[in-house]
Amino acid sequence: MGLSALTSRRVGSRLLGSKGGGAGLSGGERRRLSVAVEMLSQNVRVILADEPTTGLDASQAGKVVRVISDLARERDVVAVMSLHAPRGSVFGTLDDVMLLAPGGHVVFVGPTEEAGGYFGGLGYPFPANTNPAEFLIDLVSVDTEDEEQGRVDEERIRFLVEKFKLAAGGQGAGGELVAVSAASGRGRRAPFFSRLGGLLKRSLRQNLREVSVNALRFGAVAGLSAVFSVMFKGLAGPPTAKGVADRTALLSYAVINMAMMSLMKTLDLFGREKPVVVRERTKDMYSPLEYLFSKALAELPLDAAFSSFFALLLKRSCNLRISLPRLSGVLSALTVTSDLLGFAIGSVCDSAETALAAGTPLMIVYMVVGIINPSGSEPASASTSLVSRAMGAFKALSPIRWAIESLCCAEFRGMQLHRGGWFSRVRDAPRMGALAAVRDGDEVLAALGLGGKEWSDGVWSLAKVSAVEAVVAVLALKYVTGTGARFK
Repeated sequence: MGLSALTSRRVGSRLLGSKGGGAGLSGGERRRLSVAVEMLSQNVRVILADEPTTGLDASQAGKVVRVISDLARERDVVAVMSLHAPRGSVFGTLDDVMLLAPGGHVVFVGPTEEAGGYFGGLGYPFPANTNPAEFLIDLVSVDTEDEEQGRVDEERIRFLVEKFKLAAGGQGAGGELVAVSAASGRGRRAPFFSRLGGLLKRSLRQNLREVSVNALRFGAVAGLSAVFSVMFKGLAGPPTAKGVADRTALLSYAVINMAMMSLMKTLDLFGREKPVVVRERTKDMYSPLEYLFSKALAELPLDAAFSSFFALLLKRSCNLRISLPRLSGVLSALTVTSDLLGFAIGSVCDSAETALAAGTPLMIVYMVVGIINPSGSEPASASTSLVSRAMGAFKALSPIRWAIESLCCAEFRGMQLHRGGWFSRVRDAPRMGALAAVRDGDEVLAALGLGGKEWSDGVWSLAKVSAVEAVVAVLALKYVTGTGARFK
């Protein structure tokens, strides 16, 4: 397609003042790229190309038509193209031609080599040294500037339409009875590891190209860590009962921050990528599970890097007791769960805007039901109302809840609270709730309703929530499209 020199250029948009790779592709280059992408499918049965040569020079137009023609013959499928005044060499590569007059009326359908004899028999022979395609276009064109010539053109077209009706057995105009047949066999998918490798390579390349987005995420993480260090500067020094609520709040804020950033990022990126995925899934180029697996593999290193960076800054600036591997591990598991939630929402919704509108309130609900009340937990309600059952389901699926519980267990389990003299104990004691009388971290967890849990329980729950979200995303990618069609 003549795009070899543009291999490393993003499709992008052609912005004023852009240079080099940032300039994006031109209209003609995008058209050739679109043709090339369609030709990559192994399951093509009929090729329908609407003006594939428009905007191309004569050389590139000829190359595009030849590629389509060669692939159609190689794969034994029908290729139908709408062309406007193709060059003579292009016209000669076509097996059959359908000439349409204004209004969609059919003037001729048949083998290309028979067109000259047909129109010659009607008194319109092909002139010597003239492009046959240009001559045929002139036959069905109306001069709208010259009224008298326009009437002549319209009369000629009516004559040609009537002659074709007679030649076709009086089957009417409009071309609706013209049929094509395609090969009945289905193409083969590429081998499994080739599919997975191609998807993974594309996902990794997308992540590496989002330089500004990744830089902004790192900056946001660093900025939030600085804000937290100022907000919770009272955590410096040995842990005290008074600082328990602050530690719980800090861990909650950290979880909410990572969950929201991961969800918004995924909804935005997947919203932009979904049209490509829909097209490729319609052609059965890969399975939904393969797509999600490749995305998860590509996202995991970057998410782990962000989580580890955030965990390192948080631990150093806020004097957290939790070990760095556990803190970064829980935050990494949370980002994966939030990413899969974004894919699930994006797969169900028909646009990026709808996905963002649905994802934000859902995450807020997850936040409301997932945050631990530092003043102590309340007994579980035995209500069986619909609202109560719905809230219970949201709580069970809340990644924020499980991440906070896991971090609290890792932070407080085995913690020894500093107990100085009686004045220090009075000064550092919490002023409200069940935490007012705690003496160590295990009692803190018991007061928060986490007495019998370990940090690994929350990680395991995040894994189960991720599995549910992955199933939803796979089913939505398999059965839901913007047009309501069912995927294979």
